[in-house]
Amino acid sequence: MVPEDFSLPTPGWYSDPSVASQVRWWDGEQWSQHVARNELVPRRRGAVVRSVVGGVAIALVVVGLVAVAAMLVFVAALDDWAQNK
Repeated sequence: MVPEDFSLPTPGWYSDPSVASQVRWWDGEQWSQHVARNELVPRRRGAVVRSVVGGVAIALVVVGLVAVAAMLVFVAALDDWAQNK
């Protein structure tokens, strides 16, 4: 027997009861065929590690290029200073 104050959940996106990595649309009476990726489920650890390592590698390359450019400007300025002395 169903209690009198029982009501079905309101329509909306809910965790898919059959696939944890996705959400499924509940139309207020039944599950629909509409699904989407569940953004609350973390990505695989390997994917996160690869993206962090890639970001660090890009940052190191940028810092290296800026350092080389700064050294070239410094050497050019020092050379000009030495010639004008």
